[in-house]
Amino acid sequence: MSLDKVWLSFVDYRPDPATPEKDRIALGCILEARAGKGRLLSLVGRVSLTEPELMTLDRIGRETLVHPADFLRQQLQEVIERAGSLPSFEQGGALRQLSQVHRWSVYVMPPRLIRIERHLSQNNTQALYSVTDQLFIAHMLGREVSLNRTLRAKQIIPEDWRAQVPPAWQIAQSSLSAPMEPRVQR
Repeated sequence: MSLDKVWLSFVDYRPDPATPEKDRIALGCILEARAGKGRLLSLVGRVSLTEPELMTLDRIGRETLVHPADFLRQQLQEVIERAGSLPSFEQGGALRQLSQVHRWSVYVMPPRLIRIERHLSQNNTQALYSVTDQLFIAHMLGREVSLNRTLRAKQIIPEDWRAQVPPAWQIAQSSLSAPMEPRVQR
């Protein structure tokens, strides 16, 4: 089964936005997908940064990004709460809002539409978790994964890529869900 309405954003810390790839620190990966009458946001983020990475951050970055996964989850939660529900699903509404707020040192890539083919042994949520995890590993390692084709949830990256992730790069996974329809404010 194919999940054809999935939006993807990578999140990085970029010390100098003028040279975005220089000294880039991968912080996380977020997918936004339709899930019945709601939407699911799948997030994978670094549990913590290493001491040398923390030293490259400015003071505010050191204070807020000690635990990137927690920071990203909080940012997503704020988008949901601020909107009462999430903005339009088209164009990756939640990710689009995050990318408008975080365009400088903490950089959320504008959302990109991707297609995911889930394995028969997976439900949609499991497929999203698998894809988010694998795409983030590829991104942390600086490896390119073609996003112009349908991604198979169980076979995005070779197994040896996972073995190349240093132990200090522990990642945490979480999800948030929200209704598609706006809540009525009273």
